[in-house]
Amino acid sequence: MSSGVPVSCHSPEMIQYSTEDRTGHSRRQAADEYELVWADEFEGTSLNLTNWQYEVNCDGGGNNEYQCYTAREENVAVRNGSLFLTAVPGAYQSKQYTSGRINTANSSSWKYGRFEMRALLPDARLLWPAFWMMPADSVYGGWAASGEIDILEFRGGRDNQHESNLHYGGTYPKNTYTGTGALVYPTNLTLDFHVFSVTWTPTSMQFYIDDVCHWNASLLNSYNNPASQSFPYTDVGQPFDQPFFIILNLAIGGNFFGADGQSLTLAEAKNWSRPSLEVDYIRVYQRNETDHMLSHPITSNSSSCLSVYSGLTCRTTSANESHLNSYNLDDTLGYLCENYPQYCKNILNGQYYSSCNKAVRTSMAMDQYYRDFGPDNNTCYFSGLGQLNGTTVIYVPSTTIADVQQCSDMWNSLKCRTSSEDVETVGLDLINGARGWLCSNRPQFCTNITNGGYYSHCNPAQMISQAIDLYYLQYASTQGADACSFGGLGYVQAITTSTTSQKSTTTSSTVSSTSSSSSSVASTSTSDVIQSTTRSGQIESISVRVQGRVSDFNVTKFVQTLSNAVKIPIQRLRVNDVRSGSVILDMSILPATDQSDTRTTSSISTAIKSTDTQAILASNGYIVMDVSDSPITTTAPNDTSSQNDSNSSPPYNRLGLILGLSVGLVVLAAVLVVAAIIYYEGRRRRMAEANIAMVLSNG
Repeated sequence: MSSGVPVSCHSPEMIQYSTEDRTGHSRRQAADEYELVWADEFEGTSLNLTNWQYEVNCDGGGNNEYQCYTAREENVAVRNGSLFLTAVPGAYQSKQYTSGRINTANSSSWKYGRFEMRALLPDARLLWPAFWMMPADSVYGGWAASGEIDILEFRGGRDNQHESNLHYGGTYPKNTYTGTGALVYPTNLTLDFHVFSVTWTPTSMQFYIDDVCHWNASLLNSYNNPASQSFPYTDVGQPFDQPFFIILNLAIGGNFFGADGQSLTLAEAKNWSRPSLEVDYIRVYQRNETDHMLSHPITSNSSSCLSVYSGLTCRTTSANESHLNSYNLDDTLGYLCENYPQYCKNILNGQYYSSCNKAVRTSMAMDQYYRDFGPDNNTCYFSGLGQLNGTTVIYVPSTTIADVQQCSDMWNSLKCRTSSEDVETVGLDLINGARGWLCSNRPQFCTNITNGGYYSHCNPAQMISQAIDLYYLQYASTQGADACSFGGLGYVQAITTSTTSQKSTTTSSTVSSTSSSSSSVASTSTSDVIQSTTRSGQIESISVRVQGRVSDFNVTKFVQTLSNAVKIPIQRLRVNDVRSGSVILDMSILPATDQSDTRTTSSISTAIKSTDTQAILASNGYIVMDVSDSPITTTAPNDTSSQNDSNSSPPYNRLGLILGLSVGLVVLAAVLVVAAIIYYEGRRRRMAEANIAMVLSNG
């Protein structure tokens, strides 16, 4: 694998101009039979929606960016033979700036070929234009396990710097990347049009500016990430052996600029000299006999695909991808294919239904999941993406929604949360940045705060705290306190419990990579069970012991499986603590979100212990050893799985062992000294007696 330092490339193929194609433009064709297979020359007066779709969101790209992306003409426009993505200062929803982002996810994706953009880069500090590609299907898992190809990234204000990158290695946070770093171009890149391109083959990716290669990335090595114990790939070149689609965007500020990323002011933005990415064309070339066969146009109007979609019980709310949240669609398909690959065998990698559009293919996987884990509506919810066939809407608004006091009680009970419940104190941009990434890439952690979820009426600081706490509980055993940070948003709470009131109190501790080890997070006193009450009734507690080790345990998947197995809405389950002793989960059961759901802790315990539930949990790899309405002790009798867990012995047991050994050694040493004294004293006396006898005999 490349070290990330650019190496000299082989000379690019000798590109020659041949006869004009049907658009009137000369068609580029390489000596080894490259031909133009897709292009947009932006010759009309509006964006060609057959080729592109708008992305509309204010998520900040997961990079703390300043902008909302819109479909407004001031942000995305086609005129005079060019596409213009323009950054505009001015308040819009939660942001102070707007810009444009488009992609080909609904129209086409490609595996291998040459991908080109001829463009004039913006001349404005802190603008971040990018020409990049993402996987059409998350075959290897969520970002970045299924890959990302950054053909061009440019930092406005540093006008001769550019870079290219590949992201891979595992689902965040086990991902990594390889890239060029900030390369220095000989001249100012904002002064003229340039052609930015990548030539992607089964063995390499070569990145160019004006046909001069600046990086050759080999695809003949493994892209697994052993540093994070992440091994999603079984062959070299993966994940870059699947179709990818094109993205063009113009971001504003953010983490890409380092310390400068949050330094933009409205006064400066209003004086930007040229805040547009102007694109002359996007072109895709492939080889006649090889790559061209790997082009994957999406046949969203296929009657056979629509016929399958219409017959599904659980499916997306629309068969048209453009009507769906693209992030939720990618995440749902990635989650199902990663955790339940049997649901995806007919919809990926050239199989029978792989030519259907992503909405139809995702629906097919969702329907199989629903058939296995239903008929609870929540098993077809998928963060608001799903619906039941016909007129039934998946999410029925709760009859019990957390009120102001319950929101505050929830926030106070969390082990990982924001520094304050006050939104202004925390900062809305920081909250939105974390929520945008988390709910897009890990939607299972946002179920309770989106689309009418139990905590969806809480304020943004309380809601993001609920989500990052679930993330922290999942990843604390491997990441420690870093799993709570989210760029300084989250703080781990030190929990103490009063012996008289049994109410928990918490104090904040700043997150750092050295302040908390995974063992200290994973092993907690049994008194750390959070007890709280709400206006609508007591929050009940339950403790479950599962065979295994904390370091290997997937909390989120277990809770999802448990809610499906015992037919309890996942919104009612909250994990308060995860401890060693096999794996002990201290959980709260929240008030029912439906008046018909009146089950108590004891009835749920009975359901978990039932033969049917045990079979479902066992089929998913979970052997339940004990269930109790009160906290389970750390010691696990007759459980050999915890004997190799470094966190399984309480600290005071280890201390007692050390003290006992020390005392024993001191006593042993004293005995040996006394024995030696007795031995030598006896010997001295015998020798003295012998000498006296000898003298007497000689006298």
